[in-house]
Amino acid sequence: LLMAEATYFVGTTASVAGATKNHLTLMNSGGSGRLMKIYSIRAAGAPTAAVTGLVIPLSAFRCTVNPLGGTAATIFSAATGQSVMAATTAIAWTNASSMTLEASPFGVGVVSGEETTGANETELYSYTLAGIRPLEVGPGSGVTVRQGILASAGAVSVTIWFSLV
Repeated sequence: LLMAEATYFVGTTASVAGATKNHLTLMNSGGSGRLMKIYSIRAAGAPTAAVTGLVIPLSAFRCTVNPLGGTAATIFSAATGQSVMAATTAIAWTNASSMTLEASPFGVGVVSGEETTGANETELYSYTLAGIRPLEVGPGSGVTVRQGILASAGAVSVTIWFSLV
């Protein structure tokens, strides 16, 4: 008998651009005792003004140490009947700071904050792109989507799809 893993997602909508800002952070709680599998991290531009020529560079990093500040983000189930994720298992924040990042990002991309841009999204990570395994994140670790050092303009929306096993 095969059973699919319960899948969850978390996202932020129109997170205002800011240099080195962590737009969305997802942590596998230290005491969860479970392995988090990241399936997809996507970002899209969310224009807020009539500006041109500006891009929002984004990188996806593994991180450790629960971040400070920010605003709690709700983690939702992808299926009807599954419960919303308990904070003892996983926690998410928008605009958090002070976490420790790994030296190299595992995903990079660019979106635009200008209102005249058409299809304006990027896939920062997807395990299906190269046929690789999902990114695994142990207890006490997480992932974050961070903007580069360019201040830019506009906003970005980010979603992360994952499971816990």
